[in-house]
Amino acid sequence: MRTQRTLAVLLFLWALALYTYTLAPSVMWGDAVEAQVQVALGGSSYMYFVDLENAIEASIDHFPFARLGVAAWDHPLYIMLGQIFAHLVPWGDVAYRMNLMSALTAAVVVVVVYLVGQALVQDDWAAIMGALALAVSHTFWLHAVMAEIYALHLLFMISLIGLTFRWVERRRGFELRLLMLLAGLGMANYLLLALTLVPLLAYLVLATTSGATFPARVTWLWRAIRSRTGGICFGLFLIGFAPWWIQFLRMARMLGVPLTLRLAAGAPWLPQSLAISMPRDVIAHLLGYFGWLLYQFTPLGLALAAYGWVCLRHTQSGRAWLLLALWVVHTAFSANYHVKDQFAFHLPSYLIVALMMTTGAAALLRRLDIGATSSRRSTTVRVSLLVALIILPVGLYTTTPRLLRAADVTDITAGIAPIGVGVRNTLAIFLDPNQRDDDSAARFGRSTLAQLAPRALVFTPSQSDGETYLILRYFQLVEQRRPDVRLELMLFYPRQSFQSALLEIIRAESGCRPLYLASVNPRGYPLDELATDFAIVPEANIYRVQSRRGAMARPCNEQRESKRSGTLADLLAEVVRNQ
Repeated sequence: MRTQRTLAVLLFLWALALYTYTLAPSVMWGDAVEAQVQVALGGSSYMYFVDLENAIEASIDHFPFARLGVAAWDHPLYIMLGQIFAHLVPWGDVAYRMNLMSALTAAVVVVVVYLVGQALVQDDWAAIMGALALAVSHTFWLHAVMAEIYALHLLFMISLIGLTFRWVERRRGFELRLLMLLAGLGMANYLLLALTLVPLLAYLVLATTSGATFPARVTWLWRAIRSRTGGICFGLFLIGFAPWWIQFLRMARMLGVPLTLRLAAGAPWLPQSLAISMPRDVIAHLLGYFGWLLYQFTPLGLALAAYGWVCLRHTQSGRAWLLLALWVVHTAFSANYHVKDQFAFHLPSYLIVALMMTTGAAALLRRLDIGATSSRRSTTVRVSLLVALIILPVGLYTTTPRLLRAADVTDITAGIAPIGVGVRNTLAIFLDPNQRDDDSAARFGRSTLAQLAPRALVFTPSQSDGETYLILRYFQLVEQRRPDVRLELMLFYPRQSFQSALLEIIRAESGCRPLYLASVNPRGYPLDELATDFAIVPEANIYRVQSRRGAMARPCNEQRESKRSGTLADLLAEVVRNQ
């Protein structure tokens, strides 16, 4: 037990040192900036959209955490913990502190993976291998060095898996109650924890009623739910889930129950993102998933994982099938979730792969120890395997961006739309998890706002430039920079016709105020139509729109200066209808 504690502390310190050294220094690209905005301001990002400000102020109750939301992309517990953490850490800006919170949480995840793996295989070396394989896996490492909810999500996930194993083995009431409390807290952090909870609860029922018939299992489950223990467990789950359901009630008071339910369910965005029209789409997405899997763990790691599951099935069949069910459920969801950061949704399945690698390493080491002539040979094999599992992936991350650059593969040739005039090297940033020197998002946000002309109107349509909007909005709200600049997200225009509406706005505003496009992404702007009357020239890291007929002074359209009128429920309902 003392050895395990010592190893756990050493693993924590090693992981924390790795993530702190490679930590992003400030605001980051992708979803990280949204998390940083939410924590810095204490609410969901859509609670700070320009066109909603008046309606929000008239609707919220102004009690603590009044701006937290429960839409499918909201994470109430994360924001609450993030605000506490940001107040406790005395150095760095809020964005850096949130990056540091991810590093600390991810280091704890590595330790818990080790402890669960050790309990699974009773082998410290194998447990260390599985934990370190996850620690240096690309997507886990990347999300450990920037403000993201995934480290906290995986902490709940691995803790629940470990508690499930322990309760089935020991049947201690404390462990079951703790499991239900953590399940509630985990759901308050991220609703997709349900993908983990359903297989775990099924395993609990099957393991507890082993050998019983199906009707007997149903009867046992009904009695368990109605029992005093069942009531206590349900109450603990509700206590843990309180940050979510309390906010749901607060939002329902502002928006009504039907609209709040639609937002919480992700309608209409989630069904559209999961739509699969042809079998070849499924195959393409699964191939993409396995490509990322190879990038995380290399063929050596995947071979260990496959071997580990086969061996575990012979020794601990129930646990083997549970791990496989968890992997299948998460892979089926993430591999077919059509979003630009799809790779991030693969993370829960990688956690399962790391546990399978633990079982594979343990089985392999047991076989290699048979007939070993000396302990030196055994140690050499263990160390060599451990080094290979760490060094091969890290070497892959550092060399891949260089090889792509040498082959003249750029963001544009890879089909990645540039940010602004091309201020982000997307391939380098997202293929190498080391973010130590990447302050490009902060430099972009500050310098763009500094260089924009007075009273500029910047078009940042959510269809193409929502990320740019959040970065500029962060510096507007958190650092109080350039309040005279208006960011137009085009929230209230149907997806099918927002480009024509944007063209009309530009024509109406030309000569009234400086106009800018956040990019020249054809998804966001009617570039061919604009080219007839306007020149689009680089300026302030983005693009300025200038009339070819010369400057023509005209009165400003006051509608663009004012906030939208109407209740918050009406405005958000309009946003939902337009998607």
